[in-house]
Amino acid sequence: MPAERDPQPPDYLLIFDGGSRNNPEFGYGSYLLITPEGPLAPRRLEFGRGVTNNQAEYMALVAGLRELPAILEASGRQQGEVALEVRGDSSLVINQLLGRWRVRHPGLRPLYEEARRLLSGFRWVRLVWTPRARSVELLGH
Repeated sequence: MPAERDPQPPDYLLIFDGGSRNNPEFGYGSYLLITPEGPLAPRRLEFGRGVTNNQAEYMALVAGLRELPAILEASGRQQGEVALEVRGDSSLVINQLLGRWRVRHPGLRPLYEEARRLLSGFRWVRLVWTPRARSVELLGH
């Protein structure tokens, strides 16, 4: 994943959140993409049974990162020219992706690797932890 090198504001913003009722049990998540043209409608996701809250956080992030290339293509932009800021209230996900914390849980390893792969094609990426209240305000859970 490219390190942040550009002091300018990002071109796109991805805000994600996930959780699990009766952890681990029913996983859910959502994400919001904010483009130069404005915010898109938040996407709400259900991941099914047996999902931990940390897995749901990663799954919501990965879902948003998977959607972004189609949005870029529709606007005539290439991923390599785009600066992306990712915000989430999961200290675990943000710190693991920043390389500050190790990924110890085997159920998180493939999600972590996919998130890293999806983030690697951007001009630069900024990962930012945000307070839970902000995620709830924007995403509703």
